[in-house]
Amino acid sequence: MFVNLNLKIKMKVEKKELKIPVDLKTFIVYLRGHKYLVFEYKVGWKFIFIPHFLVLEKEERILYLTLIDNLDKKNEFDKLINTIETQIYILNKKYRKKLSLKGLGFRMRVIENTDQLKENILELKVGYSHLKLLRFPLDIKVKIVKKTRIIIESANKVKLGNFAKEVWSTRKPDSYKGKGFWFKYEKMKLKGIKKK
Repeated sequence: MFVNLNLKIKMKVEKKELKIPVDLKTFIVYLRGHKYLVFEYKVGWKFIFIPHFLVLEKEERILYLTLIDNLDKKNEFDKLINTIETQIYILNKKYRKKLSLKGLGFRMRVIENTDQLKENILELKVGYSHLKLLRFPLDIKVKIVKKTRIIIESANKVKLGNFAKEVWSTRKPDSYKGKGFWFKYEKMKLKGIKKK
């Protein structure tokens, strides 16, 4: 029996490239014979299982996912791509809160962490006899603009909201002159000063 060994086998290949943001660390990990794509971010780790029928490669800031000659798994391939793209978007997204400080002589500054501290400190002078010191974790970024505005950023929406509320509550807006912290777009009707 004659067998022609020079037959060219045409393989169908489905390939996808995904860009990884600079701030997001990614690894390919093998655990108990299974392959995982791992995202490392400030709060923890995120594992995504990679099925055996997919080829996953990584070069610097690009992920390559390849489906070779297994088109009945095309739907699973598309779902996995969608899952990875969603995780990249979620883990790279930063939430932001803006506050402004109104009041003569009020000021604030950020004290960066030292070797002893694993957190930063926001120092506030807001009309009390002492300075208010608010500690916040390293995954929250605080930026002071023109001494009267503060921008708070974090990938963790809950932590961000809690810290912004803590800052606001140190000096809530005064109902007469409006002295204190104001959230952006916050509105409050001020009371008129009684005349004698």
